[in-house]
Amino acid sequence: MASTGQVILDAAIASSLANDAARSELASNSVELLNVLNRKIRQVYTLAATPKADGGLSRSADLFLDRVATTLDGTTVLAEHAFRPTVFRTSDLVRVAVVPRADIRDGIAELPPAVHLEGNILKSTGRAGDPGTGAGLTVEFVALPVNMAVGTETIGATTAGDPTTSRWPSAVGDPFLISWLARYLALKAGDREAQEFGGIEADLAENANQLATYLGIDGTRLIEAAE
Repeated sequence: MASTGQVILDAAIASSLANDAARSELASNSVELLNVLNRKIRQVYTLAATPKADGGLSRSADLFLDRVATTLDGTTVLAEHAFRPTVFRTSDLVRVAVVPRADIRDGIAELPPAVHLEGNILKSTGRAGDPGTGAGLTVEFVALPVNMAVGTETIGATTAGDPTTSRWPSAVGDPFLISWLARYLALKAGDREAQEFGGIEADLAENANQLATYLGIDGTRLIEAAE
């Protein structure tokens, strides 16, 4: 089961005596640290969701993948997703392209079958051969986790307070988040000795590469994203 945000905060703060409450005001600011952690987690999901074919670095988004059946009615809102969803016709699993509305207007969109997105709502393009109102679609996407409002909420959950909606890989994900947040605290403090800071960076590099390997993304990009 995925960890809570407070587990990461506590472990990162405990990684150095310099973060003791009497010495570091930042380490006591759980609101700021939780917001920083939220941004980082969403960034990891986005990196994992963006395939190489679309300019990303991910080799697989399967770990975080959601698959839902829906009826095309122009009102169904998809969960907030990290990358463009993949759509199939439910009846025969034929791929349905997701095209920009502007391309439809300009007559350069992919041939039918296709749909377009308006915000997080799938809609029919209205062309011959495209799915129309009432058509059954199967949608695959990587949903972004909700932002944790309090430290007791679960990392990676798509429904706040419900740990069963999280697919966060704690075994490799938690060490990365802990070392990343420890580095954040060290950089903000600006008072760490070179030897200690070097150890923090080494831990971050190792943990980032382990998580990147597990997710099938580029390890260098994940480390750069930790800047």
